[in-house]
Amino acid sequence: DIYIEHILSPVAHMVCKKFNVKCFGLASAKYEDRMIWVTSPHLINLKYIERIKNNLNKKNSITKNIKYKIDEEASRRIKKQEVTFLSIFKRSIEIIYSETKSLILRTKRKNTYSYYAWLIPNIRKFTNHLYLKKIGIGLNSLNGKKFVFFPMHLEPEIALLNVSPEFSNSMECITWISKSLPFNYFLVLKEHPASLSVRDQNYYRMLNKIPNVFFSDPSISSWELIKRSTFASTITGTVGFESIFFNKPVISFGKNQIINNLPSVFYSSNYEQTNLNIDKILKIIDDKELLQFSKTILYNSLIESSFDLPELKFIGQNQDVSDNTVDVAFNNLINEHSDAF
Repeated sequence: DIYIEHILSPVAHMVCKKFNVKCFGLASAKYEDRMIWVTSPHLINLKYIERIKNNLNKKNSITKNIKYKIDEEASRRIKKQEVTFLSIFKRSIEIIYSETKSLILRTKRKNTYSYYAWLIPNIRKFTNHLYLKKIGIGLNSLNGKKFVFFPMHLEPEIALLNVSPEFSNSMECITWISKSLPFNYFLVLKEHPASLSVRDQNYYRMLNKIPNVFFSDPSISSWELIKRSTFASTITGTVGFESIFFNKPVISFGKNQIINNLPSVFYSSNYEQTNLNIDKILKIIDDKELLQFSKTILYNSLIESSFDLPELKFIGQNQDVSDNTVDVAFNNLINEHSDAF
């Protein structure tokens, strides 16, 4: 009758849709340890969207002093991506030891990665980091400059393809933004820490050849770039949410992003829309009341639609989940989706 999965997979969703079974999965609300129940791999929660639309009608409802609280699980994952010579050397030794042990004992599964396959990506992570340090611009270069911030996505990545199956090409939307920006603006890219081991340096060189596109120094935080930018752009991920909380407009290339329903977010699916939306954004960048209103709508709707589940971020280390955590999650599911029960 009802199918529940921690992270709702596309296959499970298709089967449930075929047989008219209600399905639910947990997803991060991208605010502290709060979670929401979603009904598709696109992370859609119709009650959440409905609350945003209802709150849009409350024109005089503006809350000040709203502070963004970072998604703790995302923060923990980013910290694990530390890139130093010592961390890369240590990880390389671990790979060599593990793979040699597997080779001697013949414990590697069939049809899996070849022996020592992860050694090269681990080394590439360090060389790519050094390359971006070399070509990346620092905070001093951004002082007094007008720029747009675009966070590079982890590619290939199942999460990106699940949430935004309609569009997942970072290079294409970077090109659209670059062509659409006024002459006195430029685009700043920040590489995703986990993608340092994936991309070839030729990818960076191709983007770096575009005259108004620059990479940031990888040590600069996304928050610092959002705060200094005129506006942000993203396909999916946390940066869109963070930008709203820092009173910045957003161009969204992900059709299913919840923030697309806000007045300071502009969805683009092609070059023409991107061009028009940048013109629209440049007209509202100084409208502090609109930006604050957008932040208020997102915050209120998020708090109403989500629930605090701090224990979940430790589930990888400890599979024993407390009864209280289960109760909180299940009670919210029943209250939010009573029609399914």
